[in-house]
Amino acid sequence: MAEMQPDPRLEIAHVLFMDIVGFSKSLINEQSEMLRQLNQLVRSTAQVKAAEAAGKLIRIPTGDGMALGFFTTPDAPLRCAIEISQALKSLPKIPVRMGINSGPVDEIVDVNERSNLAGTGITMAQRVMDCGDAGHILLSKRSADDLAQYGKWRPHLHELGQCRYHYARLIPPEIRAAMTFYQQAIDRDPKYALAYFGLAEANRSLAITSDVPSKDSLPQAKTAAQKALAIDDSLAEAHASLSFSLVWFDWDWAAAERESQRAITLNPNSAMAHFSHAHLLSDLGRHDEAVADAMRAVELDPLFFLYRAIGALFLHHAGRNEEARVQLEKTFELDPNFWIAHLTLGKVYTQ
Repeated sequence: MAEMQPDPRLEIAHVLFMDIVGFSKSLINEQSEMLRQLNQLVRSTAQVKAAEAAGKLIRIPTGDGMALGFFTTPDAPLRCAIEISQALKSLPKIPVRMGINSGPVDEIVDVNERSNLAGTGITMAQRVMDCGDAGHILLSKRSADDLAQYGKWRPHLHELGQCRYHYARLIPPEIRAAMTFYQQAIDRDPKYALAYFGLAEANRSLAITSDVPSKDSLPQAKTAAQKALAIDDSLAEAHASLSFSLVWFDWDWAAAERESQRAITLNPNSAMAHFSHAHLLSDLGRHDEAVADAMRAVELDPLFFLYRAIGALFLHHAGRNEEARVQLEKTFELDPNFWIAHLTLGKVYTQ
């Protein structure tokens, strides 16, 4: 009679998944040093120390980051992520994004006979992380719903997934839908600077689409960006957004350059910061410099198609039309219907 295999012992893990953005483009010695510093930082956090001491943690290396499976409390990965995020402010050359999920896992033994995890608990944490950019801490709906039951965390949880999904399409009805979600976030937390930044970008985008006259959208964009900065002057994205308004509506090139450079100084791993600076450089005729900044934005946020399409436009302005065409073809592979990419390709072919 064949030996009966024991049923897998499913448990609920609270998972923090993280990786280093742009890791594969770094030199091998740079990769090793970034991982060494990140590992050291993670091991020093209070949450990791406490969970390890209690035998309630599984650490899983992933090549360009790691997954931490906590078997303690639902907020353990978030507390750990906040500790890591704060410590990374002194290590700006290590751009990390993080995703959190609570869900069922099965503890297994991997090929090296080390503890590992399988199941939706960990796979969903990775998918959530994949939606983020450098510096972001994203939570699955399940984790957010769990933490919303606690007064400590409830004010800090904001449903931004729908905002960016709608805004990123850059179609007037979708932009307006994003504005509704951003406003709802502001209504819940009037001190939420990132939502004001989103509102600024949504207003600015209405001018791009010509759905609203510039005089009726750009002042609102500038006001929202200034509001974000009044709440948090260290928010790089808000400085970048203000840079656009200063160019497009005020024609104040010097002030705009100060804002975009300030954004990069505050967060060298902000795609938006590099994108705003690239725009300014292109407008000033410094096309090769603009391309370098735009490509950095694409590297940091490869799934935000506007960066890809406008980066191709800057390549076109630099006289590098074949590179622009290749860049746009890559964009179409991800979204064949992104209208700004089609518009840019038309310019590449006709000019």
